Amino acid sequence: MSASGRGRFTRVVKSGQRLEHIIKAKVNGTGTAAITLGGQELTLVDNGTGDYSFTYAQAFKQTPEVYAQIIDDYGFIQVTTESATGFDINIVDTDGSTALDAEFSLLIIGSDAEGEV
Repeated sequence: MSASGRGRFTRVVKSGQRLEHIIKAKVNGTGTAAITLGGQELTLVDNGTGDYSFTYAQAFKQTPEVYAQIIDDYGFIQVTTESATGFDINIVDTDGSTALDAEFSLLIIGSDAEGEV
């Protein structure tokens, strides 16, 4: 106890602080495919109509969650082959079988810490 009658307590707090890493991007997949927003952390390879591969500039510690949404077009977008180093996107028209080039947005949420989900 201190002279004023107030005790001083020291508490050690251990925190599993999350090291979240979020990437937002916009991709114009029509014509010459290009990342038009947020492209500093991704590279893009256009594999053909409706087929795109992305690589992270710096790999995540674990496979992140990737969310994709088509902008101003109708079709189905699917994220495939996800890993800590990259992912693929496939887009098809509403018939479910015809490959389609489209503009789309991406939201990638992961962690830069071991053991984080």
